[in-house]
Amino acid sequence: YLTLYTGAFHRDGIVGIKDRDKIYGWDTGSKPKNNALLYCDLLSTDYMQHQFIGESSDRASALNYFNLDMSQWKTDGKYILMPEQIHPEGMGHGVTDWIGWAKEMLSKIRQVTDMPIKIRRHPNRFAWKDFNKDISKYFDDVEFTDGTSLDEDLKDAYALVALSSRCVVEAVTKGVHCYTEDLNSLAYSVCNKSLDFLISPQKFDRKRWLAKAAYSHWSLKEVMSGDYYRYLSGVIF
Repeated sequence: YLTLYTGAFHRDGIVGIKDRDKIYGWDTGSKPKNNALLYCDLLSTDYMQHQFIGESSDRASALNYFNLDMSQWKTDGKYILMPEQIHPEGMGHGVTDWIGWAKEMLSKIRQVTDMPIKIRRHPNRFAWKDFNKDISKYFDDVEFTDGTSLDEDLKDAYALVALSSRCVVEAVTKGVHCYTEDLNSLAYSVCNKSLDFLISPQKFDRKRWLAKAAYSHWSLKEVMSGDYYRYLSGVIF
């Protein structure tokens, strides 16, 4: 399945279009023509004026091939988990130096709670500078996990604090209370917006969130058959 929750369509289709800017002017930095693009966002109000959200849980149930079952929100836990990011991605945070962000965030967390903190090393780390000493020099109460699975790291976690990691989605489904600064995160709507959540977290309706998210997942077959476009055009026009 493809994740297709934000997109742009040429009003006249793409057949016979040779100039890429006429279709993807927005992506290439040029201004799109007045009739060139239709902007779509299936999860929230998009950049223009539309809101395309599916509320029915039918699609979420149909797509649940892995028998995903939401765990209860945690009432206890042994530590706060912070996933490392080698190259910070996402929108709305403006951060390019993860180590600097992590040290600042660790200081802020310590102003709220003295709960143990674990930093999960990025599983693809092999050529980037090791930051262990850089952080340990300032914080002596931080543990680093290396080579463990995400499931293992989340098992006893009470909360997860991330810049824009995809770990947030997995954590939310497991009942771990989350905070992220990525405004474009798939799970942003079910994440706390202040570090005060470490004391009193908000408990979100995750079933409604999954129902919406399911309408952003379409198989290649559905895209090729036109089902995806028909769904979008049904709410556009």
